[in-house]
Formats: sequence, structure tokens, C-alpha cells
Amino acid sequence: MTARLPRGVREKLEEEAKARGVTVSTWVGSMLQARYRRAPQPLPSDRALIQRAFRNLRGVAVNINQIAYALNRGVLTGAGAELTADELRGFSAEIAAARRDLGALASGKYAVQVLQTEGDDE
Repeated sequence: MTARLPRGVREKLEEEAKARGVTVSTWVGSMLQARYRRAPQPLPSDRALIQRAFRNLRGVAVNINQIAYALNRGVLTGAGAELTADELRGFSAEIAAARRDLGALASGKYAVQVLQTEGDDE
């Protein structure tokens, strides 16, 4: 697909693409997909980072769950045995908050892609 744009628009798109480390065509394509799907779309380079962050967070959550399980069974010894149920609930709440924050970051970072024009319902 080819589109002719005014010089100022093209320059602005080039600046935005450069700031994100992608080509103009990749940036414009992501904006069009976001508009079509009515949802921001992570760029391919950022998608891997977001997935890795969620995967690491899941790993921490699994470790906390294993610690809680060992404490409940009474088999955890050493420094970790001094954790209380309230502390574990606090860890769980912090993980949930981090998951929400990461989701908000992932979606909010790309909100600029969803173009709004006059007459839009949203």
C-alpha cells in the first residue's frame, strides 16, 4: 500500500518511528492495526520485552506460592521459615499490583496509536 502524505505529516511520522526504533512503515502499520482492532498494538521489538516481563513476574509468583506451600506443610527451615502469613499475603498483593501496572504500561504506552477523529463514537 502506498500513501502520499504532506511533508509535515511524513516528518512527524519519521520522528515518531525513529523514537521507537522502527521504520516509518512499521509505525504506520501498527497505528492502522490499532485503529482497525480498536486496541493499541505493541511493536514487535517491545512485544518480546513485555512477554519476558510477564514471564519473570509469573516466576516470582510461583516461587512465592512454593514458599507458602512449604510453610503450610511445616517443612521450610532456615531464614525463610520466619515469614508470616501476612507477609506472604503482602507479597501476593504486590505481585498482583505489579501485574496490573505492567498491563497498564503495556497498553498505555501504545495509546497514541489509536487515532481519534471527529465523529468517532469513543
